Amino acid sequence: MKHALIIGGSGMLANVTVWLAENGYGVSVIARNPDRLIKLAKRNINIKAINLDYFNVEALGAELEKAIQLNGPVETVVAWIHKEEEKIIKTIGNEINTNSNRTWKLFHVCGSSTSNKINFPINCIYHLVKLGFKIENNSSRWLNNDEISIGVIESIKSGNPESIIGVLEPSDKKP
Repeated sequence: MKHALIIGGSGMLANVTVWLAENGYGVSVIARNPDRLIKLAKRNINIKAINLDYFNVEALGAELEKAIQLNGPVETVVAWIHKEEEKIIKTIGNEINTNSNRTWKLFHVCGSSTSNKINFPINCIYHLVKLGFKIENNSSRWLNNDEISIGVIESIKSGNPESIIGVLEPSDKKP
């Protein structure tokens, strides 16, 4: 079974987590809210919940090592990390690369203000997924969780190096 790692996968990426589990992946999902993690893990037997604050990089590395030993090498990472991205992604990459020399994919989900991609680890195929907003009836709003999940799933399916969910312009219309 293929192994996917989802960082921040119990909230706006919950449907991505389930979709991956339903499409042949064993999914290790890291999130900080234990109640949402338990609820999410009950949705599919292939979802393994890891309650962890991923800013604690020592604990993150240890938990990733356990997940890889249990589920095999990570092939796909979907990461919603909104600060200290480089440090956290470096930790993830080091752990994945320590346990396998295979190429893996990183779908880095980030806000519309992210200006460019970060330095990514070796053996990593980097995909930037920017979250924008919606313009409806002359007003704008942020994307909802379903729209975000659908967009991230489309990004995974397409494999494009960069995807935008919603719109980024005009910037003066941001909610």
